[in-house]
Amino acid sequence: MSIVKGFFDSIKSFSNRLLKFIAPTVFKQKDKIATGKTIESLEVVQEVDLGAAVGISLYGGKSVEFINQGLPTGVYIPDGELLDWMNARGIPASAEKNIQWGIFHNGVEPVPIIDALTDNGFQEARKFFQEQAVINLNQGIEDRMNELFSGEEINL
Repeated sequence: MSIVKGFFDSIKSFSNRLLKFIAPTVFKQKDKIATGKTIESLEVVQEVDLGAAVGISLYGGKSVEFINQGLPTGVYIPDGELLDWMNARGIPASAEKNIQWGIFHNGVEPVPIIDALTDNGFQEARKFFQEQAVINLNQGIEDRMNELFSGEEINL
C-alpha cells in the first residue's frame, strides 16, 4: 500500500468514525437524540486537494440547524412536525398545540451542537491521524523495503 493510498484510507476511515461514533456521542451528551432521525440525516463529504488541504464536511438535515441556532419567537411549527419527537420523549400527542404555542411565544434556546462537534472532531482527528500516520508510514516503509529486496522493478 502506498503512503498516499494509506492517507486516503485514513481520511475515509475517520469520516466513518465521525459519522458513526463522534457525532452520535456529541448529540447524546447534549440530550439531542430522541427519534434518531437527526443522526440518520448526517452525511460526511471528504474534500482532498493534494496541493493545499484536506477537508471533511459534515452535513445534516434541518433539525441540525434548528438545534444549533434555536428558534426565535414567532415561529410556528407545522402540525405533525413535533409528533415523532414527542412520542420518543413520552409526551402525549394531545400536547402538540401547547408545545407549538410555547415555541411560538417563547422560541427555543440554541444548543451549540456544531461547536461541540467541531471541538470533539478536531481532538479526535488529531489523535486519529497521528496514529494512522505512524501505521501508514510503517506500512509504506515495509512495502518499499519489500520492493527493494524483491528484485522487481522499482516504481517511484
